[in-house]
Amino acid sequence: MFYIGYTDINTARILYALSKNEINNWKRGPKPIVIPTKEKFDNNACYKPSAIFDKNKNRWILWYNGRNYNKEFIGVTMHSNKKILYFLIFV
Repeated sequence: MFYIGYTDINTARILYALSKNEINNWKRGPKPIVIPTKEKFDNNACYKPSAIFDKNKNRWILWYNGRNYNKEFIGVTMHSNKKILYFLIFV
């Protein structure tokens, strides 16, 4: 499960939790997987995650809203072999 966590009312990050049966006994990941990037499109907040698993390339693809003050953008991050790549999709 991907979800958002707030540092304060204006700053959000994306985190994850795992469950063997997807119903109960959720275990949170040790740290956020997407955090705001200073002076970038997601300067203040990363939230509204939506993810799919690409079986062909064995990687997660996660889209999210990035907020930089009053402007919002859509970003995407791909996770493959413990390497995270960031790209920006302008809306």
